[in-house]
Amino acid sequence: MSPHEGEHALSLLFGVVPAVLGGLIAIYIVVRVIQDQMEKKRVNAQRPDPQVFKDYPELQAMIDQLYLTRYKIKQEAQARQMSAKELDQLMRQIDALIERGMEHAEALRVATEDVDIMREREAMAAVQKEISACGS
Repeated sequence: MSPHEGEHALSLLFGVVPAVLGGLIAIYIVVRVIQDQMEKKRVNAQRPDPQVFKDYPELQAMIDQLYLTRYKIKQEAQARQMSAKELDQLMRQIDALIERGMEHAEALRVATEDVDIMREREAMAAVQKEISACGS
């Protein structure tokens, strides 16, 4: 069982086990990245401009979160077998909230005063809560 005459198999074990674990971790990371990219494509398929704030990563993340919440609510509504009319009404309501969130994001982008920045951040958080409440 030893790789060389007189050598213990334990040293081989200490070399193989970390390599196998490293390979499993690498496979897990690759699978997660692929799943995330596929989900991102599905979410972005319903967006008018997926990279609207690409120069402002924090704002882009806020808008991405709004659309991700919308996508999850739509998936849950379809799982509950909501009627097409109800689903359309729900999506229109959420889209109106997202539009309001986009307006707040744009105002946050151009805000210079601390008070204005705080107000717009609170407004963005309120929009996120409203969208999340639509799914309940």
